[in-house]
Amino acid sequence: MIFDKIKKAKDKNKENTKNLNKKDLLLAEENSTIEILTENSENIYSEDEKHESIKVNFSFKKRKSQKILKNLYMQGVHKMLFYTDVANVMHQLEFGIQPISKITLDKGDEYRVWTYLEKNDSLEFELENSNRQNFWKWVTKNKVDPLKIAIISLDIKKVYDSLSQDLEFDETQRRVKVFETVSPKAFDWILIKNNIEVSRIKQYIRANKLKIKLYEGEKGIVKQRG
Repeated sequence: MIFDKIKKAKDKNKENTKNLNKKDLLLAEENSTIEILTENSENIYSEDEKHESIKVNFSFKKRKSQKILKNLYMQGVHKMLFYTDVANVMHQLEFGIQPISKITLDKGDEYRVWTYLEKNDSLEFELENSNRQNFWKWVTKNKVDPLKIAIISLDIKKVYDSLSQDLEFDETQRRVKVFETVSPKAFDWILIKNNIEVSRIKQYIRANKLKIKLYEGEKGIVKQRG
């Protein structure tokens, strides 16, 4: 099956679940960043921003990653894209984007795996300058409802900073491959097509002071909500 449902009971005695406390979603913090664009706003896929350069030092730690990022920066690539089911976004905001084998859920919770980029022990990310043709072919082939699509943009430098292992780059598919959980602190923006989920996601971003821009769009048009 191309995308599956995962249902697992979380072992509450495991070490990695001890500190996963849920936040109060009713808090509204002023220093969080939420931005809903109007129809006349700039293209979110080609934002003109200043980016910190990657400095290659004499340490062998993540030296392979440093070379990959320097090469991508030279091509003008600073962001990566991850596609997921909109129902997964709240989990990813709380725990990060995880390889399938790392996902643990409370009893009765559900996570929908899209095998286009999610693998058992790794994750793949498309570059921001990808034409996304392969993704839309996958969506059509598997009859995915467009309203279920969420796109997460990640800052490559922040992903690099958060990793303990080297990342890899697939020249053929033009994808970055990561072997561990990617922190939500590396998220730059989220685009969703399902307006029912906008309020919940916006509330969570505010409550947890996450500096993530939130967009709602359909058929290439980014609309203002509320």
